[in-house]
Amino acid sequence: MFTETYAKEKAAALVRDHNAYRKMRQEAACRDYRIALDNLIHVAGRKGWIIEYRVSKAGYLTLL
Repeated sequence: MFTETYAKEKAAALVRDHNAYRKMRQEAACRDYRIALDNLIHVAGRKGWIIEYRVSKAGYLTLL
């Protein structure tokens, strides 16, 4: 079931994996993870849940 808790945990996992691939300089994988995270945020927003992230100058993501 798609709950707010599940969505936030999934977002945290996507951010973690994105940052791991960023460290390995795998740009294609990073793009895929950003797309997946943006899609998750879009669906969560339609349900009224707020999930946001910030991108550092080095390209790493942080959930807010």
